[in-house]
Amino acid sequence: MKDKERLLSFDEPVAFIFSHSALREGWDNPNVCQICTLNQTVSEVKKRQEVGRGMRLVVNQEGQRSSEEKSNILTVIANESYEKFVSALQAEMVEAFGEAGAAPKPVNAREKHIAKRKPLDQLPEDFTTLWEKIKPKTRYQVTVNTDKLITDVVERLDRVKIDPPRIVASKAEVTVDKDKDLLDYQLFGHGVLAKVASRQGVPNIVQLIEDLIAHITPPIKLTRKTLAAMVVRTKNRKAALENPQEFAFQAAQIIREIAIEQLVDGIQYFKDGTWYDMTEWIEEEETISDRLIPVDNSIYDHIVVQSETEKKFVEKLKKRTDVCLFVKLPAWFKVRTPVGQYNPDWGLVMEEVDAFGDKGPLLYLIRETKSTTVASELRGTETQKNHCGEQHFVGALDVDYRVITSADDLP
Repeated sequence: MKDKERLLSFDEPVAFIFSHSALREGWDNPNVCQICTLNQTVSEVKKRQEVGRGMRLVVNQEGQRSSEEKSNILTVIANESYEKFVSALQAEMVEAFGEAGAAPKPVNAREKHIAKRKPLDQLPEDFTTLWEKIKPKTRYQVTVNTDKLITDVVERLDRVKIDPPRIVASKAEVTVDKDKDLLDYQLFGHGVLAKVASRQGVPNIVQLIEDLIAHITPPIKLTRKTLAAMVVRTKNRKAALENPQEFAFQAAQIIREIAIEQLVDGIQYFKDGTWYDMTEWIEEEETISDRLIPVDNSIYDHIVVQSETEKKFVEKLKKRTDVCLFVKLPAWFKVRTPVGQYNPDWGLVMEEVDAFGDKGPLLYLIRETKSTTVASELRGTETQKNHCGEQHFVGALDVDYRVITSADDLP
């Protein structure tokens, strides 16, 4: 790509440019109208980068952005995983904007305001008590039953269907509802273009194991002995012979899912003798005005929200007389888990009130807000992180923790 300026000029007779790894950071060509993915990838970040390069408005010969619809059509010749990517992206939009899908009006990024924290020596006693309860850091301990892991993986491998190599083409058009900001697609055609001859001979176990290792992403790390036992014991060895690449891809997904389930299900947390310091709470946070909600019962005069769900949550908390204090936990306040760092949402201090209006002891709570509490509807590792959060706060710190959908679910 050293002659990129010449290749991208309008006078260049070259009709196609095939590039490798150029649609990620550093690519500055706005006129990307076709993307053909030749490799199968499970990286959401990479796919977002690729699609993002093609979603920009095209530039005409005068260097000006063009908003013509016929010019701004991105054609993606994609592998099967893009269908899952579109579905996941739609789920994110629903969580951010609600089922109606109506995106908020564009905000004026120049209109900014500052959320100011009270001086450390003037913080409410409710907060200091809550902070003493939740500030300890922890380490976790997991126990993996290797024999059970192998048995569970082999059982799933025996049932998985892996077709012989073939070239399948599908043509679809993805549309966006301008009013609801809703993604949808219509399938125009689907068919097998060609079948690839099966490999003959005994599959190379060593190569299969190397393929598995290449497909298994952190934090899962298994020994070659364990992986070899899985490959040798499965009754689905014929699939490995006919399509070793697909077998390795499917097997890696199964291994990761089952291994993470075992890691998370048996996790235990223990205080490690360190803690987060109260001085890490910043004095001021500047952001656009639309993300700031003024409050009285917090350590800041405004709460910074990132989504419509958080905004509704804060607005309801402001109106509840039983909420003595609440804070949005900062991004640096994290719990270590086998599936990545977990940053819980809210810390609250509430008055316990019975059915007759009599007040009981104060409640110190950690709450995670989600658009749903149904595990199958949560994205990626959210369910596992929430489970680890519960073990950290309840098991190690003796602090009440729950996942809720709105302030109505409190306490």
